[in-house]
Amino acid sequence: MWPIDRPTPNPDNARQYSEEQIQQLAKSVKTHQLNRAILVDENGIILAGHGLWLALRSSGDQEVPVQVLRHLTEAQKRTFLIADNQLAANSSWDEEKLRSTVQQLEKKLVDLEVPLQL
Repeated sequence: MWPIDRPTPNPDNARQYSEEQIQQLAKSVKTHQLNRAILVDENGIILAGHGLWLALRSSGDQEVPVQVLRHLTEAQKRTFLIADNQLAANSSWDEEKLRSTVQQLEKKLVDLEVPLQL
């Protein structure tokens, strides 16, 4: 665990986060708890988890879990910064399974406002 201000946003991060998305992430953390760490390099520069870090800051959190990646070259850090954001965006949904899951959750009156925006 690090103080929230210790990780440094990566100046090369091209991913942009709207205030709405930051609030969605914050609500997801509140709903599901924090289930992953922010990935930083040996200098504390964020490599993955920028949006999560912004959400935690906006929620007033004082600490954040981090995992330090010391094995990457400078080139690998830059490609990982892009790959981490883009690879998930390249996937697709099994529409039938997604529809079934959402319907089951709706029956249980789960708040779907943040985690599952379709």
